[in-house]
Amino acid sequence: MKKLITAISVMALSMMVLTACTEGPEAPTKAPEELVKEAFTNSMEIKSHSFDATVDVDITAEGENVDGTVSISGEQDMNDLNDPKFIMDISFEGTAADFPEQSGAAEIMMDGETIYFVLKKITDFDGNLPAEMVEPFVGQWYYMPLPEDATAELGVIADPEQLEIAKQLLIEHFFLSNIEYVGGEGGDHHYTAELDKDAFAAYMKASAEMSGQILTEDDMSELASAMEMVEADFDIFVDAEEMLLSGWNGSIALNVEGEGGTIDFEIDTSDFNKAVTVEAPDGAVEFNPFMLMGPAMMMQPGMSDIEMDTTGLEMTDEDLEAMMLEMEGLEAELMMEVGEMPEGGVLR
Repeated sequence: MKKLITAISVMALSMMVLTACTEGPEAPTKAPEELVKEAFTNSMEIKSHSFDATVDVDITAEGENVDGTVSISGEQDMNDLNDPKFIMDISFEGTAADFPEQSGAAEIMMDGETIYFVLKKITDFDGNLPAEMVEPFVGQWYYMPLPEDATAELGVIADPEQLEIAKQLLIEHFFLSNIEYVGGEGGDHHYTAELDKDAFAAYMKASAEMSGQILTEDDMSELASAMEMVEADFDIFVDAEEMLLSGWNGSIALNVEGEGGTIDFEIDTSDFNKAVTVEAPDGAVEFNPFMLMGPAMMMQPGMSDIEMDTTGLEMTDEDLEAMMLEMEGLEAELMMEVGEMPEGGVLR
């Protein structure tokens, strides 16, 4: 019996230790709305972070249902606006209208000078994306130079004066209401909240004006009508030590004349203000939009005999002449179908 009591005591002490290790932070002394608002504004000043987001959609519109999941994860670093860095993995799976069980995945990276991207996989959308069109690109990394004015635009967004204005707009038109403290979880404070529709409309109007756009009375009326069709509840997680948003989960219900559905999302952020490294992928080739013409033209009748390099722009004069003749033939057929062929059969 003594051994049994000793064993039970050890188990109980072990459970107490484990519970203490996972216990959340002490309840904050600040009012829920004050603390959550502070976390939102503090998070606007973050220069870099990692993110992990999932969006589940189940919506019916005009009798067609869209049911699927989009997952996004990655990192971004804006510490040096002349050398911004961004990494994002994105994938989706689901069913949309006449396209059952579709999926795809891609990755995008950016350093201060170049954007890199790769299509990892994608289904054929019931034959609308034939293998001949897609396969040449799957698994191949491409790159494009970053536009010269891109970093300048980032500079405007991150301008301290503009950032302060944006923070004040958020404070004045804070669009969460009925904020309640739930408890501590891990290192986070957990809150629940609802969408304040009027405040959200006012925030959208003020944000538009900040960017030089003017929302008319008709625009605001349409926005108000749209808000009437939306109900939204949120779970907000605030890092107790950093006082930054570490998580934001939401459930949005849409009801438009008996149709609609739900959008559920989960967003987690971490690694605040840590440097991000982007390395150029091996084997990346420069992308040119004309690359897409090859696979698309190969799908046209009579084009399968033309040999093309779909990873570049190399074509013989004979290939180009054959392609142009085929395009003229297709145009002539289309014009004949709609009864617009000019006299003499000559296209101008």
